[in-house]
Amino acid sequence: MLKKMVFVFLVCLIAISTSDIHAQSCAYKEYLRIIQNKGLAIGDQMKVNLSQGRTGYDYRTFYAGLKYIIVASSDDESVTDVDLYLYEADGVTLVRRDTETSALAIIEFTPSTTRRLQIVIKNHASVTPNFESTHRFIVAYVQ
Repeated sequence: MLKKMVFVFLVCLIAISTSDIHAQSCAYKEYLRIIQNKGLAIGDQMKVNLSQGRTGYDYRTFYAGLKYIIVASSDDESVTDVDLYLYEADGVTLVRRDTETSALAIIEFTPSTTRRLQIVIKNHASVTPNFESTHRFIVAYVQ
């Protein structure tokens, strides 16, 4: 439900101005506001420039018993499919993923033990495949 609501909101904001970078950055700020209004605290954020087929990653510590939501998207409306993966620190063992065909990817989970995990964001499909677009992920948790 949260994924659909955030996605629809982002699509509406981006549709207002398809070529205005300011509108896209405003959409990102509005997206953060929605997460916070849902009672979630923003833990971490990351941005990386990716062309189609490329990935970016980072490591974060996740604490036992906290409910986390990780959200990934692109600032570029030509990116039509963003995928999100959560791996054990070894980068091999998959914990969760969102590989649905969508410009917004969301993973929700509550770890049973405190551990360091790898977050991977992928530009899976883009109308402009050779252009590097800014992609972001946000790690939020229930306060």
